[in-house]
Amino acid sequence: MKQVFSVFVLVLLPFALVSCGSQASSVPGADVTGKWNAVLTDNGQTSPSYTLGMAFTKNTTTINGTEITYTGGTQFNTGCVNYGNWTATGNTNGGSVITLVVTDPSTSSSFTISGSADSTVTQINGTYTAHFQPNGTQPACADSNGSVVFTRQ
Repeated sequence: MKQVFSVFVLVLLPFALVSCGSQASSVPGADVTGKWNAVLTDNGQTSPSYTLGMAFTKNTTTINGTEITYTGGTQFNTGCVNYGNWTATGNTNGGSVITLVVTDPSTSSSFTISGSADSTVTQINGTYTAHFQPNGTQPACADSNGSVVFTRQ
């Protein structure tokens, strides 16, 4: 009886290992991989405060991004930041919630963003908090909060 059980275990073991591997290969969370336009509008304003393009990659729940050309029209700039080399790091919660920190490396200014992707992952709506550092000889702009909308390019 022990030999039959041992043979049974040896036959089923490879199938058990294969099924574990297939579950581990699923990618949790909204797939934000691709090119996006972002419009950030300070609270109380009707016109965008900042606009930029970002290209995101996603590995499991980790998101990384680099700035690309904004294709949504006018690129707004108040002098608080410099465009050209922005980066982003963040994650998903395994669902539709997206959190990001987008940074202008030339000034060390940053935008902390929290939002949710729609069901087709063509738009992310959320809020941001901006923290500014001096820009060259200009003093730091006042920190601000507002809304953000990302749309796929």
